[in-house]
Amino acid sequence: MEKNIHIKNISTAALSAIPIFGGPLSVIFDKYLPENIENKRNRFLKDLNESLMFIQEKYPEKYNIENDRFISIFVKCVKLAMEEFKIEKINYFKNIIVNSSLEIQHTFDLTTLYINWVQELTVDQIKLIIDIDNIDPIAYKDVGSADIYRLLKKIYPNAPTDYLIVIGQDLVSKKIIIHSRSIYATEMKNEHKEKIWLLSDLGKGFVGFISEYS
Repeated sequence: MEKNIHIKNISTAALSAIPIFGGPLSVIFDKYLPENIENKRNRFLKDLNESLMFIQEKYPEKYNIENDRFISIFVKCVKLAMEEFKIEKINYFKNIIVNSSLEIQHTFDLTTLYINWVQELTVDQIKLIIDIDNIDPIAYKDVGSADIYRLLKKIYPNAPTDYLIVIGQDLVSKKIIIHSRSIYATEMKNEHKEKIWLLSDLGKGFVGFISEYS
């Protein structure tokens, strides 16, 4: 405890010594950050604990948090959640931890991929992925074009064109969203033939893993 206070005092003093920027940064470091981070951490851990208790009670035969895999995921996601300010992403990290408490056999390390996607993708991109997974009408051919940009423009009419192009092409290049006529779509069971944009199997797995377990 004394060591932490000592480090904090040294850091605050160092910031105060910086010309022009010292004062404001020192105030932020000394007053805002400690309280903000502590409150954020406490809220996150409280919600996480309640969710884990629910899973433990509902699925006792599958529940297992006493293993290296879960501990690793827990540490990663808590750290990332504390660095994040978007509520949606904080909840996604919480859900990944909770879903990881159930024993799941993965041949490949999909969980790390999903964690990286939550960290990397924008909230707009993840919302689009979830909407398409929910059979939202935005994914149907009535948008009038096979261009992913046209689809996004319908959802976000006021967003900058370049932004929509970049986030759309990113999801397509990652094969999270695929065109209904692509070679990847031929291997999938498409129950909605009129849809032009589909969520890949990998995309569906991602949505399932970041969603709240019920």
